[in-house]
Amino acid sequence: MFVQFEDPSERNILRVFSVPQDLSIWPHQGVVQDDDPRYLAFLAVSRAASPEELAASERDRLLSIAAIRVAPLQDAEDLGRSTEDEARLLKLWKLYRVDLNRVEQQAGYPLQITWPVEPS
Repeated sequence: MFVQFEDPSERNILRVFSVPQDLSIWPHQGVVQDDDPRYLAFLAVSRAASPEELAASERDRLLSIAAIRVAPLQDAEDLGRSTEDEARLLKLWKLYRVDLNRVEQQAGYPLQITWPVEPS
C-alpha cells in the first residue's frame, strides 16, 4: 500500500493512500506491506484517533482526489484549450474543494458531517 511518511527517515506513517499521490502535495511517500511494523503502529494510533483527526484525514483524502481531478482541467483552462464541458467541470471541482474545506463549519462537526458530493 502507498503511504506518506512523516519525514524522509520513513519511521512514522502519516497517511495511507490507495494510489500514489502528487509528491508536490504529499511528500515523503513510500510503499509498505500490511505486516510492516510501521503500518501496524499507524493502525494502532489511527484506531485511537479523535473524531476531529478522523474528519480531517477524510477531508484531506478527498481533497487529494480533487486535486488530481482539477489539475488537467486547470491546465486546459490555463492553456486556452478547455472545452465548455471541461470549464464547467473545473468550476464544479473547485466548488467541491471549497465545500470540503468548510466541513468544520457544520453544526454537527466532527461527529455528524454531511460530505459534499463529488462532481461527475
